Amino acid sequence: MLDEVSFHGRAIEDVTVPGSLDIFQAVDLEFETEVGVVYQIQASDDLVNWENFGSRILGNGQLYRLFTSTRTKEREFFRVRTNQ
Repeated sequence: MLDEVSFHGRAIEDVTVPGSLDIFQAVDLEFETEVGVVYQIQASDDLVNWENFGSRILGNGQLYRLFTSTRTKEREFFRVRTNQ
């Protein structure tokens, strides 16, 4: 935990924020989808036992993005399964 946080940037002057800052791990997952294909993201902490993560995703030909915190997990793996 930090006691003081400083932000630096070109658009603003240096700013110091009193207090604390906690930094946690997260996953930024993205994949291209195909129209009509159903996708299911799954998560595991041991690469053996997999559980569905969230609901199924119906592909629309666009990029799918998911940002999720992993702060409560020591480690977590993700995979994407399809209905094909």
